[in-house]
Amino acid sequence: MRDAIGNLGLRCLRWVGYGEVPAEPTVRVHGEDYFPADLVRGDLEAGRRVPELAWDVETRFAWGARLYPDSLIVAAELPIYRQLHNDPRLDTVSVRPDDVLPGSAGD
Repeated sequence: MRDAIGNLGLRCLRWVGYGEVPAEPTVRVHGEDYFPADLVRGDLEAGRRVPELAWDVETRFAWGARLYPDSLIVAAELPIYRQLHNDPRLDTVSVRPDDVLPGSAGD
């Protein structure tokens, strides 16, 4: 994913429940407290917990990680989407806005 994102500057929301100390005031999303932060390249290293929500200010790329325990839901402009979809290291499934996703079996 780092290859597709490149040097795109991302903001993120991190769940307060993981014990990180918020540097900014928290916001509530679906009844949970999160704090905004800049996403740094090290946040995407193997073994790290990725932030639950991330986006770039130009709205070219965004993800949400709370829908399924082992997946990211990604929205991206076409060049970034194609790079992610064609990367053999990633398992991808295309979803359209009108698709109904099944409930998570891992919850």
